Amino acid sequence: MAVALIAGTTGLAANITYHIWVEWTKGTTTNNGTMKLFISTTGIKPATPDASLTNGTGLASERMYIGSMTAGQSLIFRSEEH
Repeated sequence: MAVALIAGTTGLAANITYHIWVEWTKGTTTNNGTMKLFISTTGIKPATPDASLTNGTGLASERMYIGSMTAGQSLIFRSEEH
């Protein structure tokens, strides 16, 4: 299983509501799939991604792990499709 790991530039803090967008594009040839992660506290999607990769080699995404790296912290999700 191939695993992609990217680190963003925005540090997350407790008790703040963050809006997160993930854009994924399946590549049409070897090494050209993309994924972009956008983070905002206002609900307005930023023009520039916080983290991205441009040389993806995988097929359709199977799973994504999002959560705290520290024990005892929780994460609440609300999914909206547009």
